[in-house]
Amino acid sequence: MSENIQSIANGTFVLGNTSATTYQAGPGISITQPSEGVVRISKDETVLCNGDRYWWADTSPLTASENLSNFETIKVIAADDWELPQQEFYFPGLNNGFDISLIGKEGDNLVIKSSKFGVNGNQISLLSQTQCGITSGKAIATTNWTTSFIQFKKVIGINRISGGNA
Repeated sequence: MSENIQSIANGTFVLGNTSATTYQAGPGISITQPSEGVVRISKDETVLCNGDRYWWADTSPLTASENLSNFETIKVIAADDWELPQQEFYFPGLNNGFDISLIGKEGDNLVIKSSKFGVNGNQISLLSQTQCGITSGKAIATTNWTTSFIQFKKVIGINRISGGNA
């Protein structure tokens, strides 16, 4: 049996010059080399909050498990109270706040639901919220200046910054 066939059978065959190989990862992916010849690819995401947070029922600050500034990017998975589909929103981790808007059809109306959130360390605070419904005849069907019916499903930190920013 040739040397190459034997090394494949033993699980030791090396294809090409691996020392010249450069690995790159996209957002949320981490590539490390814990030991010579070993490459580890993993998700670089940390769940900071999990579970439904109904901002129309509880407007107190939401406490994340750590500072949002410890991550390059924050992903918020949000939905509403009725027909609009769940969506993912991405924001820089080092910021003072973000907006989330859900837009779509509910019943016979086009509905726009929007909320503004502030960030201070590991606290997310609701700053304002509103919603508007527009009929197919282009008339305002509903407006609500006190709630948007936006809920958070999950808040995730992506790409931890070495040492954090806090």
